[in-house]
Amino acid sequence: MRMKPISWKIGFLIASILFHAALLTWLKMPVILARMPQTALIFDLVDRPKPYIPPDLPKEKPKPIVKQDEQKPPEKREIEKLEPKPVDAPPPPPAESPVSDEAPAPGEAVINPEPGGVPGGVEGGTPGGVVGGTGDGNPDVKPEPPPAPEPEPEPEPKVDVKAIQSQYVSGVKSKIYGSKFYPESAKRMEQEGSVKVSFTVSSGGSVSGVSVSSSSGFSELDNAAVQAVKNAAPFGAIPPELGKSSLTMSITLKYYLK
Repeated sequence: MRMKPISWKIGFLIASILFHAALLTWLKMPVILARMPQTALIFDLVDRPKPYIPPDLPKEKPKPIVKQDEQKPPEKREIEKLEPKPVDAPPPPPAESPVSDEAPAPGEAVINPEPGGVPGGVEGGTPGGVVGGTGDGNPDVKPEPPPAPEPEPEPEPKVDVKAIQSQYVSGVKSKIYGSKFYPESAKRMEQEGSVKVSFTVSSGGSVSGVSVSSSSGFSELDNAAVQAVKNAAPFGAIPPELGKSSLTMSITLKYYLK
């Protein structure tokens, strides 16, 4: 009887499944047995590795302590024992100064030939001097006080030359403005303008060199400005702080009808 192809394939598949199941069971058998409480102890005793215990090492003997004296050769040790060690001698006591206990009264002369000086006086003083004195042997003579220092001269106040000159020039111009006049003929002709006049003031205050440096365009106004400067002279003397023998200046006089 021939098997059908379908049934043959089913049988082969079942046989393959059973084979693999048996193989898997055989491979996992140690794990299953190890999980069982009866066989876990057997696997633990058989498979667990034993700890490594190192062998006992021989203990080193402690080195004997050798004293410093024993390290030296016996000949040197015997020499050191025989030689006594030197003992430091105490320092000698300080020598007492031959100064008498009794101090002389103030003003009394003292004779002490010792080089240390006079008791109560100045070191290095002359023997026979007064106690606390200068060492010259004369108690009545007192040392002269040092001369008083000379007072320093007071600094001279600074002079503001520019301010003095500005004040002087302002006074000169103020006096010229006071002597200014408007000519009647120029008023009638309605002449107007500004005139700049230059001049020189000497050290005594007199004026010279009066001239028109900028004309107004009208001769009558120019002449009136020159005459105003001449009428205002003489001016005050030039201040000596300026250190000048003359001053040259200029002034502008304006002529306008209101």
